[in-house]
Amino acid sequence: MLRKKVSVVIATYNRAELLRQCLISLFKARGVEDCAEVIVVNNRSTDHTQKVIDELVTVYPSIIYVEEATPGLSHARNKGINTASGDIVAFIDDDVEIDEGWLDALLAAFADPDVAAVGGKVLPPKGVEIPEWLPPIRMYLLSIFDYGDELRPYTKKECLPGGNMAVRRWVFEKVGVFTTCLGRRQHKLLGGEEVELYHRIIANKGKVLYQPSMIVYHKIGERINPEWILNYAYFLGRSEFRIEILRGLKLRLLIKACRSVFYRYLPFLGQKELALTTRRRFELCVRRRQAEGYLDELCSVLGIRVGRGVDA
Repeated sequence: MLRKKVSVVIATYNRAELLRQCLISLFKARGVEDCAEVIVVNNRSTDHTQKVIDELVTVYPSIIYVEEATPGLSHARNKGINTASGDIVAFIDDDVEIDEGWLDALLAAFADPDVAAVGGKVLPPKGVEIPEWLPPIRMYLLSIFDYGDELRPYTKKECLPGGNMAVRRWVFEKVGVFTTCLGRRQHKLLGGEEVELYHRIIANKGKVLYQPSMIVYHKIGERINPEWILNYAYFLGRSEFRIEILRGLKLRLLIKACRSVFYRYLPFLGQKELALTTRRRFELCVRRRQAEGYLDELCSVLGIRVGRGVDA
């Protein structure tokens, strides 16, 4: 059996029907059956994920099914990396649908042998509208990433999207795999594992491209509510602190801790925020929740009990 050029890793947890739709759309993309192996990593699902895989394997026999017993997205993705045989390892989420030209765009970006990693667009499904109260700079809280229509390197303020990215195998051998203290862990919305990996690639002079034609559509319906977004913002604050600890950015930690104290308390003293637009008020709420997460993680490291009852 010929080795496939690309290994597509899909980590999944209790999203059986979304996983089914994801896999069907993936195999409709041009070239996937010929050029890619598809690895599904079941991360301790308790729904009917196994049944869905058993059904789809009869239609798509190239699916490779493995299990990862340790909870956590990073653990599951690392299991996929260890299982993969392709020269390029791609990652998509289990709740996306794939554009038919996705693999063509991925391979085109990797035509340059110096490219270490590639990320693509993550768009909402057609017909799904983003609410007016969510600031455009906060689209990442819905895992929506659209940096324009030009093939180019990422800027310092941009980053690989974990739900639509691909990395050459030798990169993992050089800089390591996903850090397991980051990434979603069942119902805990930690993140940042792809951000931390991206920084390691850049630190090792790796070339990372944004490929706008490499598109997936993220099913975000359940996330379009303030409560979910603010909860995610909190956990991203905790994740951000962990990333900076891992990177050894002591001065940045100090600056962000001071800034987090400001956003945690000062903007909400008095009633001035009531005169702001709905979007601006929500932006302040996001900053406050991220600040709370950042400070809670700092307190956790220092051994200070914060009393909010959030176990990360």
